[in-house]
Amino acid sequence: MRSKSAENWQNYWRGAYAAGNKVANGTDLSAVSQFWHNFFVLAGKKLVDPASPLRVLDVASGGGAILKYAVDGLTPEYVSPFCMDISASAVKGVCERAIGTQGIVADAATWPLIPECMDVIVSQFGVEYAGLAAVSDMGLSVRPGGHLAMLLHYHDGAIHRECTANLQGIVGLERCRFIELSLAMFRDAFEVLRGGPREPYEASSKALIPAFRKLEDLMANLGMSVANGLLLQVYKDVDHIHTNLPKFDRDEVLAWLQSLHRELAEFAGRMGSMCDAAADRGAFEQLLKQIRENGFEILEAGALVSDQHDWPLAWKLVAGR
Repeated sequence: MRSKSAENWQNYWRGAYAAGNKVANGTDLSAVSQFWHNFFVLAGKKLVDPASPLRVLDVASGGGAILKYAVDGLTPEYVSPFCMDISASAVKGVCERAIGTQGIVADAATWPLIPECMDVIVSQFGVEYAGLAAVSDMGLSVRPGGHLAMLLHYHDGAIHRECTANLQGIVGLERCRFIELSLAMFRDAFEVLRGGPREPYEASSKALIPAFRKLEDLMANLGMSVANGLLLQVYKDVDHIHTNLPKFDRDEVLAWLQSLHRELAEFAGRMGSMCDAAADRGAFEQLLKQIRENGFEILEAGALVSDQHDWPLAWKLVAGR
């Protein structure tokens, strides 16, 4: 994973756990949940040995969603869970919440594990950030009789399209300089409240109007919910603070906008890395070939679809060794 992308995700998980967010559940899409439920039923039937708990590794584990499916789908004492992520904050959070989980801070692009050390290796929208070659490498750590299962970002699928729209929204917000112009306007507006001249405020507030109009156009074209509703919230918050300026603290408002500028840049970085990681059909077929060459039988492969979406959600892959 590129260093800047890794930094964006590290900051995301650090903030998520610091805020106490419930990040373990991952996506709540029913098709995704059903995929993992079916897989761990399969794993339980074929692999569970009461004398030897399943060693289950979630690669690029993020909030640990897949390990939760594993523990829920199998008898807990039959599972020995491991999580791996490039983000130390993500690994720490999973291990603190899921007692008994062993954490590995590592980049899947430089695979750190020995061959044939895990019964099950899984990944959901994660390992592909390290490149599809990493998927082939991680398969070598599956023991004979074990399984590899993953959901990968699907190029031009529903999630990819959403990430692309989110990225366009954030880039558009940056290009119209909405945050920068809002900062200038609020600095001048608070000076007026302190008894300063009105002319700078009138000029900066006038300069902000075209940015408001461009932001409205962005939301009209991309949807009000684009970027998880972030553009709409920023639009409303700036307008609300401006309308009720005497009720707000100058330093808090300016600090909020400055931190928002950094958060938007990191959000754009995460959306960009998602888009870059998405695999098209040719790349997925090449991946299947590599996995077969590593001694796996492909048990399930293709597009994961949902009645709720017009486009596939992901590439699904289950292979047995």
